[in-house]
Amino acid sequence: MKKNVLFVLFALSFLFFTGCAPSKQVIDPSWVEKPSTVTILIAEPYVINMNDLADDLPNELQTFPHWFSGKLGVAFSNLSRVKTNVRVMSEKDFILDKVTLSNGKNIAVPKPKEVIEAELILCISPIRTSRFIEERMNANANATNLASDLPSSNSSSTSESLRYEASYAYYDGKKGTNLGYGIVDVRSGFSFYMDASNWEENIMNMVEDLIKKTPLEK
Repeated sequence: MKKNVLFVLFALSFLFFTGCAPSKQVIDPSWVEKPSTVTILIAEPYVINMNDLADDLPNELQTFPHWFSGKLGVAFSNLSRVKTNVRVMSEKDFILDKVTLSNGKNIAVPKPKEVIEAELILCISPIRTSRFIEERMNANANATNLASDLPSSNSSSTSESLRYEASYAYYDGKKGTNLGYGIVDVRSGFSFYMDASNWEENIMNMVEDLIKKTPLEK
């Protein structure tokens, strides 16, 4: 009986994490050729917790958008092995196009208002950074209680992380066609305190998501 209960709990948790996983990216299947260069247009990142920025990157309080763009360019070049040019813009420099993810969810992705001369254009806007606190229920404790026919007791744990959220879209620089789009939601966790390494790690996490399943990943 205990084995059956544990199996059911495992199956339900598996369905929850697989069946409810959100679709965050759509890539045009005809986009198969890797470009030699990419121009990245980003809106100035919006920092929700300025105290965190002051503590972790005190020298970048006035220059954070350029610090961010520099780290983003280096990470993108290293991971994609493509020559990268990053430009910092304003959210007002983009128009928003309504698109649909494969799960049916409608999102708005950025497109530059002005004509950009480039082989491949990647627009990222808006960009939000924040401290994220998540409380999780201890599933193992509940499973043990159920399997042993004991009354279940609530057990939870809290985790903290630095979170980056952004919408993005790729465009063919010559034709102006949309090659792919999606949303980025990445986090860099920490145990006791956050520091500059979390801000840098999350840029790497962000780039990994941006190039995933695109020709830039090859």
